[in-house]
Amino acid sequence: MLKPVSMLRVRGYIPVECVDRFLAAVGEQKLIELKDMRGRIGRKLEGKVKPIEPTEKLFRLSALSSRIDSLATSLGISLEAAAEEIEGKTSPEAVDEAEKYVSELEAKVSSIQSRIADLEREAEEEEKALEEKKGLEEELKSIAEESKAKLIEYKRVVESFRVIEEAKTKMARSETVAVFEGWVPEESRRKLEKIAEECTGGKYVLEFARPQLEHGHHAEKPPTLLKNPSIVHVTEALVRSYGIPNYFEIDPSILWFFTFPVIFGMMFGDLGHGLVLTVLASIAYLLKRRGFEGGGEIIRYVLEGSTFFILGGLAATFFGLVYGEVLGHHLHEVFHSEAIEHVREKLLHALGFPSHWSPAEEPMPLLKFSVYVAILHILAGLILGLINKLRMKEYEEAVAGPLVWIWLYLGGVYLFFKHGVGAFMIAFNFKQSFPFLWLPFLVMLVLRMKVLGATEGFGEALDSLLASLSNTISYSRIFAFEMIHVVLSKLFVEFTRGLPMVGPFTIGAIVGTLFFVFFEVIFVFFQDLRLHWVEHGLKFYMGDGVQFKPLMLPVPVSFP
Repeated sequence: MLKPVSMLRVRGYIPVECVDRFLAAVGEQKLIELKDMRGRIGRKLEGKVKPIEPTEKLFRLSALSSRIDSLATSLGISLEAAAEEIEGKTSPEAVDEAEKYVSELEAKVSSIQSRIADLEREAEEEEKALEEKKGLEEELKSIAEESKAKLIEYKRVVESFRVIEEAKTKMARSETVAVFEGWVPEESRRKLEKIAEECTGGKYVLEFARPQLEHGHHAEKPPTLLKNPSIVHVTEALVRSYGIPNYFEIDPSILWFFTFPVIFGMMFGDLGHGLVLTVLASIAYLLKRRGFEGGGEIIRYVLEGSTFFILGGLAATFFGLVYGEVLGHHLHEVFHSEAIEHVREKLLHALGFPSHWSPAEEPMPLLKFSVYVAILHILAGLILGLINKLRMKEYEEAVAGPLVWIWLYLGGVYLFFKHGVGAFMIAFNFKQSFPFLWLPFLVMLVLRMKVLGATEGFGEALDSLLASLSNTISYSRIFAFEMIHVVLSKLFVEFTRGLPMVGPFTIGAIVGTLFFVFFEVIFVFFQDLRLHWVEHGLKFYMGDGVQFKPLMLPVPVSFP
């Protein structure tokens, strides 16, 4: 989960007459990403094999696929719509059936459209022409409705055979043997061997090799395949939006699954608003599970992100209890319970807040808490960066980059803990700050100038020094957004004081809840995203990987 699925480079040799069956089988199972053999035949096979050229069959299938697309467009049919499952495997004869059906339908549609065009140009007997035109348009709609399922089915069939023919052009062959190269997940190795055995009757050779990496360089970048638990897919989507992790780096999806909702909850801490968000997100999650797709893009995003908002709502509820905030009221104004107050005091003590603390009355402890969060989150990013460099065998870069930066950052953290805000003045007292701040900076400067060159190394070292401060300060947005939340919540309550009550809450508290759940959630989400992408993510995440794209068939096919 913390790293992509292990890949193996594979080179295979199979009889030419078995190629179609083999590609159909691996395409059905989505096992292998084929690489083009052009330019990679090598000395061992040079002069013995040559790349397979595109065949007339490929051109025919490509043309037929385009004709189906054009026909669907003219009839207003979406070929992306779900189609009924095709029972069994489709034989090559289905392509002939598809071609015959498409030709007949093209002729019929073309004739009707041509007649409609003629009617539009007729000047005489206009009323009669319009009536005939309307009837023909209705006939086209009827044809579209009747042919939709068939066109979708034939599109999938034709595409399956076209994909196989196109895959052949990535292979090489001699008179009797076909050669292919590609990437296969290590966990699928046995499946690939079994398919090769069944398709060739044991007449095959498969050579497997692990990706080789030396000092961060590899002959070819292996593709990335992520396999996270389904519940983590919401944060995996955020990781993918930043960039696909390369094969050798850590995938932060599982880590962000925990940190993203927690930081969200810190900025949206309110027991009432958190519970409301949790309930609404749970409803959205249930609708998604039942196949509801919503009526627009925003609704779709809410449904897809419902898992995150459930977790974020729970985190906001937790921190609302810590902060003592409930819909613009203090906790003791709503719940007159010694047990709840006792639990809250325990949480305040555990998180380092003063006893009976309230952010509305004493905001500075929350700012200090935000700095602690910054330190932990940034250090985690630097440690992950060090691990990534070591995994990629970039040992010099590991020392000159994250390792020395950790030393520099910990030195700054020590000064902050010892002197508080006075650490900024101490930083310019070289006698006191040299071993903690300036010594690691000078070491970083020298090492980076050696590894990266004078100009780039100097710039990188200076950037790291400044980023250590600016990134830490950036986490004050946790403090800022929670304080905005607290103040606005109380303003809603104050402005509507005297209006009717709903239980222990004013109308202002109810209106405020709607505002916060539907608007502030968006703002807080993007602030949280920024902290993960920039302040945390840039310390370790490259996101320069390529997605694993296996040979994949829309429908299973069979060959004699």
